Amino acid sequence: MAKFRFLDGANEDAQEIHEWYLEQSPVAADGFQAALKNSLQKIIDAPNRWPHCDRRHQHLLLDGFPVSIVYRMESDEVVVAAVAHAKRKPGYWSRRRD
Repeated sequence: MAKFRFLDGANEDAQEIHEWYLEQSPVAADGFQAALKNSLQKIIDAPNRWPHCDRRHQHLLLDGFPVSIVYRMESDEVVVAAVAHAKRKPGYWSRRRD
């Protein structure tokens, strides 16, 4: 079973999105957190299942939210490069490094 880690920028993405949903509704914020956790588990369970968005990264759209987890595999580790809202500029995360 793969482990995962978030790049700093991905943590910031997730926090910003959570805070935005929290301003809209605590229920929506809780739903986002649950969808994020569920999607991370799907990736950990089957990291090669999801489509590529470039030659290194894959992505999974969260259920019920316009947000994708963008990740890459490094050995037995899932590296989350972004928690990307669909309204952001595509590929804004592509220059992120460890």
